[in-house]
Amino acid sequence: MKVGLVVWTIGVALLLSMSACGGTSTDDYVRDISLLADQYNSARDVVDEVIKAEANPPGTVQEAVQAARQWIFRLESATTEINSAYKALGSKDVPNKYQEHQRATLSAWRAGIEATTTVKLYLETFVTTRRIDHSLLITPNRLFAEEDRFQLEARHALQGAR
Repeated sequence: MKVGLVVWTIGVALLLSMSACGGTSTDDYVRDISLLADQYNSARDVVDEVIKAEANPPGTVQEAVQAARQWIFRLESATTEINSAYKALGSKDVPNKYQEHQRATLSAWRAGIEATTTVKLYLETFVTTRRIDHSLLITPNRLFAEEDRFQLEARHALQGAR
């Protein structure tokens, strides 16, 4: 999932560096999407850190519950940032040639939001029941894969728009 985000961000950065100066709506879109992608990717980094930390929880159940509460807080903050980037991109009036890129990016980000929310639900369930419900991990795995697929689609749309 990180590879897709990195490749997509590199594509945006390349397009940004190749675009002509002058403030056209195309230049504005490329600049704005680059900033929003940075915001999204920073928040997704937090999600990935929580997932890695959750894979190696502290020793006792009580310590794991305490850690899970902290992870939930971090996921809530990350979700707020991801939603902010999603809403900002969704409210943009984009040039026609970037509409497919916007659609694919929004689909990817929506999948990321849903996956993050499901990971949070998994942790909240653990905090409440003190039991691990592995069945709750199937959905975020599928959604993160969907996020990667849409990120690749967005990258191809961006390349096609150049």
